[in-house]
Amino acid sequence: ENNIGRVRSFHASLVGMVLPNDDLEVKLQHVGMVAGRKIIKVEAINKENEEKVLLGEAEIEQPVTAYVFTGQGSQEQGMGMELYASSPVAKDVWDRADTYLMDNYGFSITNIVKNNPKELTIHFGGPRGKAIRANYMAMTFETVAADGSI
Repeated sequence: ENNIGRVRSFHASLVGMVLPNDDLEVKLQHVGMVAGRKIIKVEAINKENEEKVLLGEAEIEQPVTAYVFTGQGSQEQGMGMELYASSPVAKDVWDRADTYLMDNYGFSITNIVKNNPKELTIHFGGPRGKAIRANYMAMTFETVAADGSI
C-alpha cells in the first residue's frame, strides 16, 4: 500500500551480517491487530545462506473506509430500523455510526434512513463547520483496475 503516513510504530533488530552485493529477501506478514491497527512482522533473509539478518514489527493504521451503496433500488426507507428497535447490538452500531457521522460530517444517518429527506444541508460555518468541511475535502477513493492495479 506504500503509505508511510499510516505507520504508527516500528522497531527492527539487526540479527545478522549483510555484506555489499548480498541478495536479500524481505518478508512481510500480517500477524495480528491492536486497537484497529495491523501488526506486520518484518523479516529480511540472506538468500544465499538463508540467514535472518533483520527482524522487526510495525504497527500500521488502517486506511479510512467508506461503504457506499449504489442506489439502484435495493434499499428502502426504514431499512434496518426494525432490527434497530429489537436488537441492542444493532442499535449500538447504528448509534455509533450516527455519532461518528454527526461529529465528522454533520448529518445523522438514522434520520436519512427513517425519514428519507429530499434535501440535506450541511453547514460549514464556525470552527466545527470548518472541521466538517476539512473532512469532506480529505475524502479519497480507491478502485481496482482490471489488471489489479489500484
